[in-house]
Amino acid sequence: CFTFYNASVDFQTAESICTVSSGHLASVHNIIDNNYLAKQAQQYISTNGYIWLGAKSSAPNPSDWNWSDGTPFDWQYWQSGEPSSLETTACMQFSAATSKWRTASCINYAPFICEYPPGEVAVVIDRGYYDNARQGCLNDGADLVSIHSYTENAFIHDISQTGHDVWYDINEDQTNDIYIGLIYQNGYWQWTDGTSFDYSSWASGEPNNMNREFWTAYMPDAHTDSLRPNYNPNGLEWNNVVNDQQRGYICQRSMIS
Repeated sequence: CFTFYNASVDFQTAESICTVSSGHLASVHNIIDNNYLAKQAQQYISTNGYIWLGAKSSAPNPSDWNWSDGTPFDWQYWQSGEPSSLETTACMQFSAATSKWRTASCINYAPFICEYPPGEVAVVIDRGYYDNARQGCLNDGADLVSIHSYTENAFIHDISQTGHDVWYDINEDQTNDIYIGLIYQNGYWQWTDGTSFDYSSWASGEPNNMNREFWTAYMPDAHTDSLRPNYNPNGLEWNNVVNDQQRGYICQRSMIS
């Protein structure tokens, strides 16, 4: 499962952010995954920028590359003239526009992609409706995430934010919001995993439209406007929604500790 970060940082900082949430910078082992990451990066990061992947090489050998997650370096997709030799340790970036890889200094700044192992808590970037989100988690032996404290809520923010605000367009198909497991059913709010509804983080004025907005989306990217200056100032708030397409969803196999 992948999470796309729009903020530009150096390679080691990017890897550290991924490892805080039990992941690593993304490793790539086939053309299908490589093209998928490029397509998603165009949508959520940049249409033509360069983005950190998780490979690193020790100078002076430009052909000695290793993935930070320890998986085999068993496939490659370099652009012409790469990999090149640097005076110092080299790290890998790939182009969102072409999906080709290049060598870069590890101290350069770029957006990045984290990859998290199946299980525990994972963000799934797959735009779709609530029913598809819930079924996707169940198919993986999990359920949509439930949240029971500020600490857990902040953790969900950290692994799902994109770093830029995409608010609703006229078709409501360009949000960065993520489905979580809170639904309104039989007159009260409840988590789909059966745990107690003992914490909430609704945005200002939410929940509303209780006759039709029975599902909940987490809004990981801060948003304010002139009409609602305190609506979602920190990217930690929730919004009850109709069963419409969201950017993805968050699954969990167990409670966040």
